[in-house]
Amino acid sequence: MLLDQIVQEEFEIEVPRWGQKYYVAYPVNNYNWLCVHTKPRFLVIDLLVKAGVFKTDDLAKRLGVEKFDTDETLAEKLGMPSTVFVKNRNQKSDRIRLRAKEDFDVRSQSFIDFMRDAFKSFPK
Repeated sequence: MLLDQIVQEEFEIEVPRWGQKYYVAYPVNNYNWLCVHTKPRFLVIDLLVKAGVFKTDDLAKRLGVEKFDTDETLAEKLGMPSTVFVKNRNQKSDRIRLRAKEDFDVRSQSFIDFMRDAFKSFPK
Protein backbone atom coordinates (compact mmCIF):
# COMPACT_ATOMS: atom_id res chain seq x y z
CA MET A 1 0.00 0.00 0.00
CA LEU A 2 1.49 3.31 -1.14
CA LEU A 3 0.14 5.22 1.85
CA ASP A 4 1.83 2.74 4.21
CA GLN A 5 5.16 3.30 2.47
CA ILE A 6 4.81 7.09 2.81
CA VAL A 7 3.89 6.87 6.50
CA GLN A 8 6.74 4.46 7.26
CA GLU A 9 9.28 6.70 5.49
CA GLU A 10 8.09 10.04 6.85
CA PHE A 11 7.26 9.36 10.50
CA GLU A 12 8.73 7.67 13.53
CA ILE A 13 5.85 5.48 14.54
CA GLU A 14 5.43 2.11 16.17
CA VAL A 15 4.91 -0.95 14.01
CA PRO A 16 1.57 -0.68 12.17
CA ARG A 17 -1.19 -2.90 13.48
CA TRP A 18 -2.37 -4.87 10.46
CA GLY A 19 -4.42 -7.31 12.54
CA GLN A 20 -7.42 -5.03 12.98
CA LYS A 21 -10.53 -6.34 11.26
CA TYR A 22 -11.57 -3.18 9.41
CA TYR A 23 -8.54 -0.90 9.40
CA VAL A 24 -4.77 -0.55 9.72
CA ALA A 25 -3.67 1.39 12.82
CA TYR A 26 -0.49 3.44 13.14
CA PRO A 27 0.16 3.95 16.86
CA VAL A 28 2.26 6.59 18.58
CA ASN A 29 2.86 6.16 22.31
CA ASN A 30 0.34 3.32 22.23
CA TYR A 31 -2.45 5.59 20.84
CA ASN A 32 -3.71 5.34 17.28
CA TRP A 33 -2.51 8.49 15.56
CA LEU A 34 -3.61 7.26 12.14
CA CYS A 35 -6.17 4.67 11.09
CA VAL A 36 -6.71 3.71 7.45
CA HIS A 37 -9.97 2.03 6.52
CA THR A 38 -10.03 0.42 3.10
CA LYS A 39 -13.19 0.51 1.04
CA PRO A 40 -13.77 -0.86 -2.47
CA ARG A 41 -13.47 2.57 -4.14
CA PHE A 42 -11.69 4.77 -1.59
CA LEU A 43 -9.67 5.03 1.61
CA VAL A 44 -10.90 6.57 4.83
CA ILE A 45 -7.98 8.20 6.63
CA ASP A 46 -8.60 9.11 10.28
CA LEU A 47 -6.07 11.21 12.17
CA LEU A 48 -6.07 12.13 15.84
CA VAL A 49 -4.92 15.74 16.43
CA LYS A 50 -5.02 18.41 19.14
CA ALA A 51 -8.38 20.13 19.42
CA GLY A 52 -8.77 23.34 17.46
CA VAL A 53 -5.60 23.08 15.37
CA PHE A 54 -7.33 22.27 12.07
CA LYS A 55 -10.55 23.62 10.53
CA THR A 56 -12.56 21.77 7.89
CA ASP A 57 -12.77 24.67 5.42
CA ASP A 58 -9.03 25.34 5.60
CA LEU A 59 -8.16 21.68 5.13
CA ALA A 60 -10.50 21.32 2.17
CA LYS A 61 -8.75 24.21 0.40
CA ARG A 62 -5.29 23.03 1.41
CA LEU A 63 -5.85 19.47 0.16
CA GLY A 64 -7.94 20.38 -2.87
CA VAL A 65 -10.94 18.34 -1.74
CA GLU A 66 -14.56 19.05 -0.86
CA LYS A 67 -15.85 19.74 2.62
CA PHE A 68 -17.85 16.71 3.75
CA ASP A 69 -21.45 17.75 4.25
CA THR A 70 -23.01 15.70 7.03
CA ASP A 71 -26.52 16.87 6.04
CA GLU A 72 -26.44 15.31 2.56
CA THR A 73 -28.34 12.13 1.77
CA LEU A 74 -26.42 8.86 1.68
CA ALA A 75 -26.58 8.78 -2.12
CA GLU A 76 -25.17 12.32 -2.31
CA LYS A 77 -22.41 11.49 0.18
CA LEU A 78 -21.38 8.40 -1.79
CA GLY A 79 -21.32 10.42 -5.00
CA MET A 80 -19.04 13.12 -3.62
CA PRO A 81 -15.39 13.36 -4.69
CA SER A 82 -12.66 13.21 -2.04
CA THR A 83 -13.76 15.00 1.13
CA VAL A 84 -12.50 16.07 4.54
CA PHE A 85 -14.21 16.74 7.86
CA VAL A 86 -12.89 17.73 11.30
CA LYS A 87 -14.89 16.53 14.31
CA ASN A 88 -14.24 17.42 17.92
CA ARG A 89 -13.82 14.32 20.11
CA ASN A 90 -13.25 15.99 23.48
CA GLN A 91 -11.50 19.00 25.03
CA LYS A 92 -8.07 17.72 24.01
CA SER A 93 -8.54 16.15 20.61
CA ASP A 94 -10.23 16.29 17.22
CA ARG A 95 -10.52 13.61 14.56
CA ILE A 96 -9.81 14.48 10.95
CA ARG A 97 -11.52 12.18 8.46
CA LEU A 98 -10.31 12.31 4.89
CA ARG A 99 -12.17 10.21 2.32
CA ALA A 100 -9.58 9.77 -0.41
CA LYS A 101 -11.09 8.61 -3.68
CA GLU A 102 -9.37 7.87 -6.97
CA ASP A 103 -9.02 11.61 -7.69
CA PHE A 104 -6.79 12.11 -4.61
CA ASP A 105 -2.99 11.79 -4.81
CA VAL A 106 -1.43 10.63 -1.54
CA ARG A 107 1.99 11.45 -3.06
CA SER A 108 1.15 15.15 -3.42
CA GLN A 109 3.29 17.58 -1.47
CA SER A 110 0.20 19.23 0.03
CA PHE A 111 -0.92 15.89 1.50
CA ILE A 112 2.54 15.01 2.84
CA ASP A 113 2.89 18.49 4.40
CA PHE A 114 -0.56 18.10 5.95
CA MET A 115 0.41 14.71 7.38
CA ARG A 116 3.57 16.24 8.87
CA ASP A 117 1.51 18.99 10.52
CA ALA A 118 -1.01 16.43 11.80
CA PHE A 119 1.81 14.33 13.25
CA LYS A 120 3.22 17.38 15.05
CA SER A 121 -0.21 18.09 16.53
CA PHE A 122 -0.81 14.59 17.88
CA PRO A 123 -2.25 15.18 21.38
CA LYS A 124 -0.45 12.44 23.34
